[in-house]
Amino acid sequence: MKSRFAWEGLLFLWLYSGILRNLLPQLNYVLYLLPFLIAFTYFLVARSIFKSAETIRVFLLLFLILIFTFQAMHYLFRSIDLKVIFTGLILYGMAATIIFIGFNSEPCKLLQPLIRSIEIAIPINLVLVALQVIGNLEFFRISPLTGGEAMTTDGNVLRALGTFTHPTGYATFLSVASVVVIYQFESETKMKRSINLFQLGFLYLLSGSRTVFINLALIILTLVYLKRRSLREQGRLGASRIVVSMITALGLAFVMLRYRFNWVLESFANRISTASTQENSVKRILNQSFGWYKDIGESLWGQGLSSYSTVSIGFAKDRSAWIEDDLTKIVAEAGSILGIAIIVLRWGMPLVIHVRVKNSRTEKKDFIYLLLSACFSNLTVGAMMGQGSVSLQVWICLSLCINLTSNTSRKQKGLDST
Repeated sequence: MKSRFAWEGLLFLWLYSGILRNLLPQLNYVLYLLPFLIAFTYFLVARSIFKSAETIRVFLLLFLILIFTFQAMHYLFRSIDLKVIFTGLILYGMAATIIFIGFNSEPCKLLQPLIRSIEIAIPINLVLVALQVIGNLEFFRISPLTGGEAMTTDGNVLRALGTFTHPTGYATFLSVASVVVIYQFESETKMKRSINLFQLGFLYLLSGSRTVFINLALIILTLVYLKRRSLREQGRLGASRIVVSMITALGLAFVMLRYRFNWVLESFANRISTASTQENSVKRILNQSFGWYKDIGESLWGQGLSSYSTVSIGFAKDRSAWIEDDLTKIVAEAGSILGIAIIVLRWGMPLVIHVRVKNSRTEKKDFIYLLLSACFSNLTVGAMMGQGSVSLQVWICLSLCINLTSNTSRKQKGLDST
C-alpha cells in the first residue's frame, strides 16, 4: 500500500466524511472507523523505506498494543459496549498510525496533496456555509446523526458547519486553510490570490465563532514573528503584505454581508458578546489546561478510552456524562498513570517537532511553524481525543510536519513507496 493513497484517503475523509455521515447516517460508524482502518492497514503492510522508520514502527506498535490491551481489559471486566471499545482505539490509536505515514514517506511528498485538497475544499465549504447560515435551509436544521436541533445562535441562525458535523471541526479546517493560503500567497496569480482571500473572508465572518478568530490571530502573530526574527529562508512570506491583504478581504466581505445580510452579523455579534459576558475566557482556558490535575487519584485505570466522548455516549446503552474539557476527559478515561503519560506526550509533540525543525535542512520552516500555530489550541486543550474530525486534522498536520523535517540524506531500505 503506497503512502500517497493512504494520505489522500485520509485527507478526503477529514474534509468530507462529516457531510457524508449526515447524508448517509446508516453508514455513520463505518465512515467514522474508515480513517483508522486506512492508516492502520498502511502501518501494518507498508514497507519501511527508511531504516529509522522501522524503529519508529516498533515503538508505535508497542503503543498500539498498550491501548488495545487497556481497552480489552475494560471490555472483559467492565462490560463496556464494543463500539465504545473500538471508538477508543480509533481516537487514541489514530495518532500512532497516521504519524507513521510522515516518517515513512519521502520528504515533502505529502505537502502538495494537502494544498490541493484544501484549495478544492474552500469553495465547497463556502457554498455549504452560505446555504446553512444565509439560506437557513430546513435540511440543515435537524442533525441526521442525533435527530436533534442543529446548533444555532441568537435569532435562530444556524452555526456554520461546512462539510463537518460540528463547528469545532469547521474551525480547525479554517485555520489550516488560512496557512495554505498564506503559504501560496507569493506563488499564486493576483486573481487567484484575491479569490482565495475573499473566500476566506466570507468563511470567517459566517463562522459565528470566537475560536476561528483566536486561531487567526495566533497565525498572524506567528507570521509577524517569523518575519521579525528573519527566519524567511525562501523570502516567500512578506508579513505586512499578507496581513494587509487578509484584513482588506475581511473588510470587503464584511461590507457585503452587512449590506445584504446584516441580521447574520448581528446574530453572531450577539452570540460572541453573550458568551464573553457569561464566562471568563482566561479562567476557562486555565481550567481546560490544568483542571485535570484535580482528578488525579480518582481512578488509577479510568473508565476506558473514549467512554466520555460524544460519539461513544451515543453508542452506549448505559450513557455516561459527557466531559467537555479534553484533558480532564483523558484522565477520566485512561486513569491517572496512562492519562498523564498521554497528556505529556501530547504537549511534548510540538517541542519534538521544533527540535526537528532546528536540526533539519528543510526549506519549509515557516510553513511548519504556521501549521503548528494553526493547531495550537487543539494541541493544548482542544478535542484531540474527543472528536474524529479534530483528531484527524491534528494528526495529519503533525505527520506532515514530521515529513517536512525529514532528513533527505537518510538511507533508503528499499524503493520509494510514495
